Amino acid sequence: TAPPSSISQQAARIDEILRRTGLEGKGEVIARLAQQYRVPPELALAMFRKEASFAKPGTLAARNNNPGNIKYVGQEGAVEGERGFAKWATMDEGIEAFFKLLNKEPYRRWLDQGDYRSIIFRYAPPSENDSELYLKQILDWMKEYRQKIATS
Repeated sequence: TAPPSSISQQAARIDEILRRTGLEGKGEVIARLAQQYRVPPELALAMFRKEASFAKPGTLAARNNNPGNIKYVGQEGAVEGERGFAKWATMDEGIEAFFKLLNKEPYRRWLDQGDYRSIIFRYAPPSENDSELYLKQILDWMKEYRQKIATS
């Protein structure tokens, strides 16, 4: 993950990445939740990009306030949204749901081990995705975002 810096510094850098997206202005939320749940912010950014094009206005993710495109399975605070995905009342709640999910087993163990392959193959199973391509894109974007978040 990026070297330690203040939440406000990370938030400002994340906001730069999210400029002109459906998640514009959510840098503070992402930086705070990344620290709280011990999830690299660059992983969240890469997943939000891959899963939902940063919740671009008009997308399913934007309508469901679900930038991780998490399927609905009775999550606390969610209702079933369009096409079987979870829907939250606010985008902040949808962002937090992503971090909460990755903080649960088996994701938590894999995060602690740096095993992004296992995370991706569970989150985006090969039966539904080209998981190898998905993994490559996530790792490439994580590297890009890690550098941007760490740079002053």
